[in-house]
Amino acid sequence: MPAAFETTIQKTTEILNEIEEHYGWEDRPDQAYSAFRTVLQTLRDRLPPKVAIEFAAELPTLVRGFYFEGWIPDETPKKMTKEEFLTEVRRRFRFSVDGDMRHLVRLVFGALHRHIDAAAVNKARAVLPPDYSELLS
Repeated sequence: MPAAFETTIQKTTEILNEIEEHYGWEDRPDQAYSAFRTVLQTLRDRLPPKVAIEFAAELPTLVRGFYFEGWIPDETPKKMTKEEFLTEVRRRFRFSVDGDMRHLVRLVFGALHRHIDAAAVNKARAVLPPDYSELLS
Protein backbone atom coordinates (compact mmCIF):
# COMPACT_ATOMS: atom_id res chain seq x y z
CA MET A 1 0.00 0.00 0.00
CA PRO A 2 1.41 3.43 -0.87
CA ALA A 3 2.55 5.50 2.11
CA ALA A 4 0.11 8.29 1.20
CA PHE A 5 -2.79 5.84 1.57
CA GLU A 6 -1.51 4.63 4.92
CA THR A 7 -1.14 8.21 6.18
CA THR A 8 -4.64 9.31 5.18
CA ILE A 9 -6.20 6.15 6.62
CA GLN A 10 -4.27 6.60 9.87
CA LYS A 11 -5.25 10.28 10.29
CA THR A 12 -8.89 9.59 9.47
CA THR A 13 -8.98 6.64 11.85
CA GLU A 14 -7.49 8.73 14.65
CA ILE A 15 -10.21 11.36 14.25
CA LEU A 16 -12.97 8.76 14.11
CA ASN A 17 -11.55 6.96 17.14
CA GLU A 18 -11.69 10.16 19.19
CA ILE A 19 -15.35 10.60 18.35
CA GLU A 20 -16.12 6.92 18.99
CA GLU A 21 -14.34 6.86 22.33
CA HIS A 22 -16.03 9.99 23.59
CA TYR A 23 -19.51 8.61 22.93
CA GLY A 24 -18.64 4.98 23.67
CA TRP A 25 -19.42 3.97 20.10
CA GLU A 26 -16.53 1.49 19.76
CA ASP A 27 -18.94 -1.17 18.48
CA ARG A 28 -20.72 1.29 16.21
CA PRO A 29 -18.13 2.95 13.95
CA ASP A 30 -20.81 4.05 11.46
CA GLN A 31 -22.06 6.55 14.02
CA ALA A 32 -18.67 8.26 14.37
CA TYR A 33 -18.27 8.36 10.59
CA SER A 34 -21.78 9.76 10.17
CA ALA A 35 -21.16 12.44 12.81
CA PHE A 36 -17.87 13.46 11.20
CA ARG A 37 -19.31 13.50 7.69
CA THR A 38 -22.49 15.33 8.70
CA VAL A 39 -20.70 18.11 10.54
CA LEU A 40 -18.12 18.61 7.78
CA GLN A 41 -20.68 18.67 4.97
CA THR A 42 -22.93 21.07 6.87
CA LEU A 43 -19.95 23.37 7.43
CA ARG A 44 -18.96 23.05 3.77
CA ASP A 45 -22.43 24.15 2.71
CA ARG A 46 -22.26 27.17 5.02
CA LEU A 47 -18.87 28.38 3.75
CA PRO A 48 -18.22 30.41 0.61
CA PRO A 49 -16.87 28.02 -2.08
CA LYS A 50 -13.32 29.45 -2.02
CA VAL A 51 -13.06 29.02 1.75
CA ALA A 52 -14.65 25.55 1.56
CA ILE A 53 -11.96 24.51 -0.92
CA GLU A 54 -9.14 26.01 1.18
CA PHE A 55 -10.50 24.21 4.25
CA ALA A 56 -10.62 20.93 2.33
CA ALA A 57 -6.98 21.27 1.32
CA GLU A 58 -6.01 20.69 4.96
CA LEU A 59 -8.16 17.59 5.40
CA PRO A 60 -6.75 14.09 5.07
CA THR A 61 -7.14 12.92 1.47
CA LEU A 62 -9.69 10.27 2.41
CA VAL A 63 -11.81 12.81 4.24
CA ARG A 64 -11.78 15.16 1.26
CA GLY A 65 -13.72 12.56 -0.71
CA PHE A 66 -16.73 12.52 1.57
CA TYR A 67 -16.39 16.23 2.34
CA PHE A 68 -16.99 17.07 -1.34
CA GLU A 69 -19.49 14.26 -1.99
CA GLY A 70 -22.76 15.76 -3.22
CA TRP A 71 -21.51 19.36 -3.06
CA ILE A 72 -23.14 21.88 -5.37
CA PRO A 73 -20.89 24.97 -5.16
CA ASP A 74 -23.42 27.19 -6.95
CA GLU A 75 -25.82 26.65 -4.05
CA THR A 76 -23.40 27.83 -1.40
CA PRO A 77 -22.96 29.47 0.92
CA LYS A 78 -26.24 28.65 2.56
CA LYS A 79 -26.91 31.36 5.09
CA MET A 80 -27.64 29.77 8.45
CA THR A 81 -27.65 31.13 11.95
CA LYS A 82 -25.77 29.02 14.45
CA GLU A 83 -29.08 27.52 15.62
CA GLU A 84 -30.09 26.75 12.02
CA PHE A 85 -26.69 25.13 11.50
CA LEU A 86 -27.25 22.90 14.55
CA THR A 87 -30.76 22.06 13.34
CA GLU A 88 -29.34 21.08 9.95
CA VAL A 89 -26.75 18.83 11.61
CA ARG A 90 -29.57 17.16 13.59
CA ARG A 91 -31.62 16.70 10.41
CA ARG A 92 -28.73 15.07 8.54
CA PHE A 93 -27.43 12.91 11.43
CA ARG A 94 -29.51 9.76 11.42
CA PHE A 95 -28.48 8.40 14.82
CA SER A 96 -29.52 9.36 18.31
CA VAL A 97 -26.89 10.97 20.47
CA ASP A 98 -26.52 11.87 24.13
CA GLY A 99 -26.54 15.62 24.62
CA ASP A 100 -27.39 18.23 22.07
CA MET A 101 -25.97 18.85 18.62
CA ARG A 102 -23.80 21.67 19.95
CA HIS A 103 -21.81 19.10 21.93
CA LEU A 104 -21.48 16.78 18.93
CA VAL A 105 -20.33 19.61 16.64
CA ARG A 106 -17.76 20.81 19.19
CA LEU A 107 -16.48 17.27 19.64
CA VAL A 108 -16.04 16.76 15.88
CA PHE A 109 -14.26 20.09 15.44
CA GLY A 110 -12.12 19.46 18.50
CA ALA A 111 -10.95 16.12 17.09
CA LEU A 112 -10.39 17.66 13.68
CA HIS A 113 -8.54 20.64 15.14
CA ARG A 114 -6.02 18.28 16.77
CA HIS A 115 -5.27 16.61 13.45
CA ILE A 116 -5.19 19.39 10.85
CA ASP A 117 -3.50 22.76 10.49
CA ALA A 118 -5.19 25.27 12.82
CA ALA A 119 -4.99 27.91 10.09
CA ALA A 120 -7.67 26.06 8.10
CA VAL A 121 -10.10 26.15 11.02
CA ASN A 122 -9.26 29.80 11.64
CA LYS A 123 -10.00 30.72 8.01
CA ALA A 124 -13.38 29.05 8.24
CA ARG A 125 -14.08 30.74 11.56
CA ALA A 126 -13.18 34.14 10.08
CA VAL A 127 -15.97 34.06 7.48
CA LEU A 128 -18.68 32.79 9.82
CA PRO A 129 -20.76 34.92 12.17
CA PRO A 130 -19.04 35.47 15.55
CA ASP A 131 -21.44 33.18 17.44
CA TYR A 132 -20.14 30.17 15.44
CA SER A 133 -16.71 30.49 17.07
CA GLU A 134 -17.81 28.52 20.14
CA LEU A 135 -18.57 25.56 17.86
CA LEU A 136 -15.23 25.64 16.05
CA SER A 137 -12.93 25.65 19.06
